[in-house]
Amino acid sequence: MRRIGLVLLSAVLLALGITTPHTAYAADTPVVNWAGSVDDDLGVLQVSVTSAQEVTHLKAHVLSPDTGEEVASTEDFVLDSGTAEDGVWKTKDTFKLDHLGTYPVTIDVTAADGTQVTADRVGGLSYDAQTVFEPLTSDPPAVGYAHRDVTVHGRLMIRSPGTRELSPFAGATVWVAYTAYDRIDNPTDNGGGEAHTDADGRFSYARTLTGKTDFDAYYSYENEFPYYIGGISDDLIVGVQQAPVHVTAAATPDTVDAGGQITVSGRATWKSPTGWQPLAGAVFFLDGAPGTPEVTTDADGRYSATVVPYVSTDLVVRYEVRDPFVGDGASKPVKVTVVQPSVIRDFEATRGETGTVEVSGELDFPGPQSPGGATVDIEFSSDGTTWRREATLSADHHFSGTITADQPGYWRAHYLGATIFQPATSDAAYVDPR
Repeated sequence: MRRIGLVLLSAVLLALGITTPHTAYAADTPVVNWAGSVDDDLGVLQVSVTSAQEVTHLKAHVLSPDTGEEVASTEDFVLDSGTAEDGVWKTKDTFKLDHLGTYPVTIDVTAADGTQVTADRVGGLSYDAQTVFEPLTSDPPAVGYAHRDVTVHGRLMIRSPGTRELSPFAGATVWVAYTAYDRIDNPTDNGGGEAHTDADGRFSYARTLTGKTDFDAYYSYENEFPYYIGGISDDLIVGVQQAPVHVTAAATPDTVDAGGQITVSGRATWKSPTGWQPLAGAVFFLDGAPGTPEVTTDADGRYSATVVPYVSTDLVVRYEVRDPFVGDGASKPVKVTVVQPSVIRDFEATRGETGTVEVSGELDFPGPQSPGGATVDIEFSSDGTTWRREATLSADHHFSGTITADQPGYWRAHYLGATIFQPATSDAAYVDPR
C-alpha cells in the first residue's frame, strides 16, 4: 500500500478531530498551518509556519491521546524548505516514545519581533511502525518446460519510528499477488494468496506457473497490530527458460525469372525433456514476399509455402509457438534471386551519307529494378546468322551512335544482362550498301 504524505497527514488530523487553518501569508502574528509526521520517517515532526516576521523559535509539545498530558517536547527544529517567514520546519531527531499511536501536537512559535503564539492541537505525530519488505526471491529463479513450480520467498520487517531500526515482523498476514503473461507480455491471469510470517519475519508462497509471472507482496492491516503502516514489496519477475527450437529452410528453386514461383520448405524441431522432437502445430510466416501464406507445421514438424517474390531478397522464415515454454525466433534468411526482365525497343539502323551507319534505340527494364551504367553492344552480320560486335554504347534508357561501315548487312543491339537482369536483343535491321 503506497501512501502519500498529505493523505496520511489529513487522516491523522481527522482522527484527532483537528482542522488545519488556511495559509495566511504575511499575517500579523505567526500562523501554524499544519503539523505532522514526515511520511517516510514517522518519528520526525514537520511544521508549516507563515509569519510576517522571521520565525526564531519553535517548540513542539507531544500530548497523550488519552489524557492530554505532555509526553514529550522538543525545541530542536531546522528549516527544511521555504523561508523563515513561510517555510516547513523539521525536528532534527526522532521522538522517543514508549508506545506506538497517534499523538496530538501543540506548537509554540516565536517571531523575530517577540510575538509568541500557541497553536493548540494543530496536528499530530503518527508514531507508527512502518512495514518494509526485503527484496523477494524465487526458487528456482526461472521455470522451464519440465519444471513449472516456483516458491516465492520474502521477509517482512518493521521500522521503529523512534530508532529507525529494522526488526522482523512475526505473525503477520501477507498477501502475495501475481500476474501471469503470455509470450508477448499480455496479461492472462492474476490472483494471489495469503502467507504468514514466521518468528524471523519470513514467508513463502508456492505456485505452478503458466508463463512469465510478476509477483509482489503487500501488508495491509490487522486489528492486532493497530499502529503498523501497510507496505508493498518491489516486483519480482519469474521468467521462463524456453526450450530451444531448430528450424531449417531452403528455397526451390533459389533463382527464378520475374513472376516465377519459389517454394520455401523446411522442418522445425524442439528440444523436449526426452530429446529433440518434431515441432507440430507451429505457425510459420515468410517475410519478404507479397501475399505470403501462413502455414502450420504438420505432425512431423514440416512446412512448405509457395510465393512469387518481386525482387531478389532474403526471405525470412518466422514462426510463432503457442506454448510459452517453447522458444520463439526465426531461421536463417533464405536467399532468393529474381532475374528482372529487360527489352530493347525501337531499334533503328540507317545508312549515313559518308560511309557510316546511324543506330539508335531504347533499353528498358519494365520490372521494379534497373541497373546503373548499362551498355549495349551494336552487332553486325552479313548473313543475319553470325554476329560480331562493332561498338559498345552507353544505354541510360536511350542510346544512339555512328559507326563507320561500307558493307551491306544486318545490324542489331544486344544487352548482355547482369546477375539479376535478363539479356535482351533487338530485332535486326538491314542496311543497304553505300
